Amino acid sequence: MPIVVVKRGRAAKKILPTAVGKEEELQRYIRENPGAIPLDDIREDMQPCVLAREFTTSSGAIDALAIDEEGAAYIIETKLYKNPDKRFVVAQVLDYGAALWKAFQDSADIDEMLEGAVSEVSGVSLRAKVADAFGFDYDKVDEVLDRFKSDLSSGRFTFIFLMDHVHDQLKHLVSFINANSRFRLLACELEFYRDEDFDILVPKLYGAETIKNPPSSLAPR
Repeated sequence: MPIVVVKRGRAAKKILPTAVGKEEELQRYIRENPGAIPLDDIREDMQPCVLAREFTTSSGAIDALAIDEEGAAYIIETKLYKNPDKRFVVAQVLDYGAALWKAFQDSADIDEMLEGAVSEVSGVSLRAKVADAFGFDYDKVDEVLDRFKSDLSSGRFTFIFLMDHVHDQLKHLVSFINANSRFRLLACELEFYRDEDFDILVPKLYGAETIKNPPSSLAPR
């Protein structure tokens, strides 16, 4: 769907959507602009911080591992609509979640793994990354990270599919799973437009309307 851009004193300009050629483009956008995922559809001012990308698990690499200001854990997987395996994205992210949960149960070096993954992306420690992202002092950071690690070790994740277009079948599947299970799944559609030096993103979040439980960081432990 085209959008119309109007500069004051100039004629309106119609801009058509820009096709996303590679999944790496979506990964870069979410890494650099995590606020593009409209989690405030779930709770006001809610925003994720991407801690690590290509986080290695026994089932493959998770595109992005993120945290919110309350310590909830997010597994983010990017997928282009044109990819033939988009129908299997739900099974893929659940497989990643199971592998991550198992790793946190079995490994004594999980803190070291997290520190290494964050440092590789940001060049700072995990605590410094969270402190900078949310403006917390280190006492608050430690509290948030305790919740985050508890969610990881118990398998309480929110799964987000980030796509250039979310097809109806996936929308319905996300709504069904959220309404009938303990899983929390969200599908985020990012529509891209370009106008001169500006990248314009129009995000749409699917699944928030069927999430009736509180965020995992608030769930009883």
